[in-house]
Amino acid sequence: MKPPGLMELAASGLQAFDACTALRERGLDVPGDISVVGLDDVPVTRWTAPALTTVRQPLQAMAAMAARTLPRLVDGEEADLPRVELATQRAVRDSTAPVRDGG
Repeated sequence: MKPPGLMELAASGLQAFDACTALRERGLDVPGDISVVGLDDVPVTRWTAPALTTVRQPLQAMAAMAARTLPRLVDGEEADLPRVELATQRAVRDSTAPVRDGG
């Protein structure tokens, strides 16, 4: 019996692609045996086999925030906010499966 709910989370879409390759080489099926999720939603993740589920990060908003904050830090000022949370979105594709019942 396959264990329920196994997932690999990679730091980038390209690492997730490499993880899928390594898992297949070890005889595991993505997403049949293990789900794989990457971060950053680079375009190539849409065309891999399987198409990779990823988390879209708001890169433009992140860059804009950094561009506003960096000059202040260079001038020795405090950052407006010590911690900033920006919304992300899931791009659910073919590399993930529903969690199976453990029974």
